[in-house]
Amino acid sequence: MQNQKHKFRIQEGISYINCAYMAPLMQSTEEAGIQGMIRKRNPFEISQEDFFTEVTQLKGLFAQVVNCRPGQVALFPSTSYGFASVLNNILSEGRKHCVLIENEFPSGYFAAEKWAQKHQARLEVVAAGDFGSRIENWNEAVLNAITPETAFVLLSYVHWFDGSIFDLKRLGEKCKSLGVKLIVDGTQGIGALPLDLQEYHVDALVCATYKWLLGPYSSAIGYISDTFSQGEPLEESWMNRQNAQDFANLANYEESYFPLAGRYNVGETSDFMKIPMLIDSIGQLLEWQSREIQAYCKKILSPLRDFMAENGIHLEAERFQAQHLVGFQMNERLNAQELIPALKANNIILSVRGNSLRVSPHLYNTEQDIEKLIGVLKENIKIIQHS
Repeated sequence: MQNQKHKFRIQEGISYINCAYMAPLMQSTEEAGIQGMIRKRNPFEISQEDFFTEVTQLKGLFAQVVNCRPGQVALFPSTSYGFASVLNNILSEGRKHCVLIENEFPSGYFAAEKWAQKHQARLEVVAAGDFGSRIENWNEAVLNAITPETAFVLLSYVHWFDGSIFDLKRLGEKCKSLGVKLIVDGTQGIGALPLDLQEYHVDALVCATYKWLLGPYSSAIGYISDTFSQGEPLEESWMNRQNAQDFANLANYEESYFPLAGRYNVGETSDFMKIPMLIDSIGQLLEWQSREIQAYCKKILSPLRDFMAENGIHLEAERFQAQHLVGFQMNERLNAQELIPALKANNIILSVRGNSLRVSPHLYNTEQDIEKLIGVLKENIKIIQHS
């Protein structure tokens, strides 16, 4: 895989190694959004079919990304909407326990907390533990937390702090054996890290589109398994009814929904700006292929990993670590908070989480971006050593 910076309009001189915060738009995605906005100048050119054809196309593309059926894909305005849609259809039925991981993103945490409060259930947060086989032990701890009393497990399969990967295969197998629902936040992985839903027993997957799907903000997309095909949606949109495409007869109120996940689509699904943008970005990601993105990120981050290891900062085993999102836990030689001014002065943009340096490259990043980052780290080690 070759560098793809030419497809973006990132400001010259800026080393943006922060896709986990927000992805820049590709030029073609930006243009798709602009054309969608211009389209509204003459609304008479928007046909009844146009309300549904692009949505169908987008669902088909996302289904290829995660290997599911297009009918199992739903469109949301946010991950919180997606989580609420799913949890609203999980009944306690005597199960008074649910499982999350430590530092789960707030959208997932608050959705689970509300469910637990409503059903008077215990919300168990599984701690990460110490570094050194930390992620492997964390996976085991989550597995051990699942019991016949558990209603659901909700977790990010790539943790947003440091790129820790959770073993969805083993988690899914245990959840299935005990009748536990497995709900996955795919925001920090889908688009950059392969995930094949046919290999895992996942009941629902929700992800924001503005990170690794390279799409717009205020949009999310997800997979909802057939388990929820008769569930109750959050809203009663006319667009999710069987007769929605027959505009002349909408007042003949149709009670039945579109099949499978179609009932969970947000109202006014046909966003004529965002949908074309996502069709463009996801189409490009399918051409690139996520395994190639992983390989590219691993290659350009290799010198940084070596530098960190030389200075006593090590990563976990590769099978538990994403290559596109890496959190380096700083030690006494490097303080993440003290690095912020130096990074800013050198036009290096990435994220600091506590005392962890979160580096999240994509195909628009170059080896020179990483060399520049290493240079700043070297300068700060020298300052600390002689202070």
